[in-house]
Amino acid sequence: MPLRDANGPIPDTWVKLAEGQAAPKGEKVILDEARMRSEAIPAGVSGLGILVGPDADARSLEDLLPRLGLVAIRFPSFADGRGFSIARRLRGLGFRGEIRAVGPVIADQYPMLL
Repeated sequence: MPLRDANGPIPDTWVKLAEGQAAPKGEKVILDEARMRSEAIPAGVSGLGILVGPDADARSLEDLLPRLGLVAIRFPSFADGRGFSIARRLRGLGFRGEIRAVGPVIADQYPMLL
């Protein structure tokens, strides 16, 4: 699925690190929540993002938010709206970085995603 914003498709400038994969220097990287909490933040990266599940508690991320430029939220199906609630709570906690939906979404959901 291509990455889109309000103006259409955009290039993805973030690298999702697989388990055990080293962070490329100078890149913006996305780590899953467990890895971010269990390992030191990779040195030399230009940005840090986190991938969370649909059952994530936004408040549990509050300590990480000042360091994050992106929060990617998994949507297991287009019928699962928990990711929207997480995003709203993140904004309520003051997060101003990028929030990204990862997974199946449908065109009817675009206004809420944007």
